[in-house]
Amino acid sequence: NEDNVLLDGLRSSSGLGVEDLTRVNDTTVYPFSAVVKVVATLNETHAAWGSGVMIDSNHVLTAGHVVYDSQNGGWRQNVLVIPGKNGTGTSLSEEPFGRAYATHMRSTEAWTQYSSREHDWAVITLDRDIGVQTGTMGVLTLPFDHKNYSDRVYTAGYPAEVKSGYYMYNISGINGFANQYEHIYSFYGEGGQSGSGVWTYQNSSPYVLSIYAYG
Repeated sequence: NEDNVLLDGLRSSSGLGVEDLTRVNDTTVYPFSAVVKVVATLNETHAAWGSGVMIDSNHVLTAGHVVYDSQNGGWRQNVLVIPGKNGTGTSLSEEPFGRAYATHMRSTEAWTQYSSREHDWAVITLDRDIGVQTGTMGVLTLPFDHKNYSDRVYTAGYPAEVKSGYYMYNISGINGFANQYEHIYSFYGEGGQSGSGVWTYQNSSPYVLSIYAYG
């Protein structure tokens, strides 16, 4: 029931129109196959939704607030990861890689203790090597004045505030910039997309530069 879904900290932004989000029809095609929907139990009546990206065979990179909320009980429970989610059901066409569950989660102390937006990221360890099927993205650590931050960057995730949250959408843009802690760009975004990897290409391969978290 969508009334029982708590969306993440990202809210609809009018900087770009919702039409700038493009649905990914075939979520089995890499790199979109490495994009995951994250579902977590908040309490007995509510679930929390977000997005993430596979960074190796059994680890997902996401936003810290997708899996840890200091205002609502800390670590979220029963965290479920669904790569390439593509529909409201659980059939093979709608969940082409099946499901994996979190066995361990970690984030920065700056996020869990002080709710610092500058350190709002987390890594989920999964109970199976689902990334072998989906493919994975590398992670880049670059100085904030590197040109890759202003070059074209891409993201995909599960917007759920205007969109349904059951289908993957992607968007790209140029002319962003970064400071020591933040990467700023002009994408349309909405609740459910937090945790999505923002990637660039090097040698024709996608590498995550930053994590979609606020708008």
